[in-house]
Amino acid sequence: MPEMPTFKKLVKFTISMMMNVKSIGKCEIYLFNSDTGYKSNPLKQFVYYLRYQGKRGQINFSLSSGENSLHLGLSIGENFTLDSISKSLVQNSEEHLNKKLLSIENEYTVKLIKLLPNMDCKLEELSQETIALISIVKSLLARTEYLFLVEENRFFDSQTSQLIKKAIETEATIFGRKVLIRSTSAGSWIDIATDIIIKESSGEFTRQENPLCGLKKSPSHHFTLIKKAS
Repeated sequence: MPEMPTFKKLVKFTISMMMNVKSIGKCEIYLFNSDTGYKSNPLKQFVYYLRYQGKRGQINFSLSSGENSLHLGLSIGENFTLDSISKSLVQNSEEHLNKKLLSIENEYTVKLIKLLPNMDCKLEELSQETIALISIVKSLLARTEYLFLVEENRFFDSQTSQLIKKAIETEATIFGRKVLIRSTSAGSWIDIATDIIIKESSGEFTRQENPLCGLKKSPSHHFTLIKKAS
């Protein structure tokens, strides 16, 4: 019998930890399986999943995908301005960016911003770790229904990682944003995920509530079958 993929081993382990877990509150943070189909475009995978769950019309989302979701020739502040401020406010963008940063309600996002260099720094001059953090902060600043997070590599130390997780939880719990995560280190996010999404080799999706979040009080668990994406 072939060895069980690492991600599914992790899921099986979390089921055994149903008791004595702490709830993070009512929120939606979906962690996508990275064992199968990982070569597929993550943005397309997120959209396919939402469509086959019945989501219709425009999907209002912000994407964090490292340098792929940033403009490397621009400064940190310019990147934040392009996606976090209404187009009608592009004039005097620096002034409005400052107002935006001062009005942030998510205390953990504020702490992450304090880790960044000066807002005038060009991204092309920064490390991959800093660029990855800027991408995440930019998505946190956006007032979108969905936050898509694609993490190809692990750059952050444990303290920064915890701040990122708390910022994401706050966005989901307090502001009602729905978060979809796909990472090469899926196990690093399983402690905040409310649901685990597994794409089977058949192309079908299954969704399992994550027992680590304490959202499921009964020791039983279930799977929801999602239609196959074409």
